[in-house]
Amino acid sequence: MKYPQHEKLNTVKDQLQAIVDFLEWLHSEKGIILASYGNSNMNWLAPNGTAKDRLLAEYFEIDIDELESEKRAMLAGARQWPSYSARNRRVCS
Repeated sequence: MKYPQHEKLNTVKDQLQAIVDFLEWLHSEKGIILASYGNSNMNWLAPNGTAKDRLLAEYFEIDIDELESEKRAMLAGARQWPSYSARNRRVCS
């Protein structure tokens, strides 16, 4: 497993997309947003400041920071391919 976080993401992508679509529908059609009481001293709800992508990653047990590192490693590997380097030189010259 060279990119385990990407493999996890690929496995759950349909479920993840269904949840994202539902949350967007809730917000756009029903005006419902994620909210919490924040800390125990608050008596009212406030929008949840946690980004949806972070919550979804946590739910599906995907390390979002490691996922980003894997993306960087993929890009670094792609830049080492001869065809990428040759094509890039022609465009930049």
